Amino acid sequence: MAKNKLDKKVFLLGTIVGAAAGIAAALWMAPKTGKEIRENVNDQANKMKEKTVKLTNEAYEKGVQFISLAKDKTKSFQRALQEQSADMMKKIREKGDQDATEEETEKKEVDKPVETKEETEENH
Repeated sequence: MAKNKLDKKVFLLGTIVGAAAGIAAALWMAPKTGKEIRENVNDQANKMKEKTVKLTNEAYEKGVQFISLAKDKTKSFQRALQEQSADMMKKIREKGDQDATEEETEKKEVDKPVETKEETEENH
């Protein structure tokens, strides 16, 4: 148990010493001054800003194109749907007119007086 605590302490101490050594080496080996580093950071930030603006504009243009395409497709679909609806209504009306004509014909036949057997024999 005591060895486990000691191992953790040694590991933590090694990590801290290693991090400090890395920072010291980076500062000592840095080829630029603080002012130069700040200028580079500002340059990179400006480049990122320009790229962001460019990508934003491109995304906006793509969005406008997509909206335009969607509107065109919607109008096309709407026209096709209206044409199909009109055709279907025409067929329904024709079928209704045909059924009404058939019903009238059937009604006339039903309303006709039925000749009895005797009347049929008298007429012939």
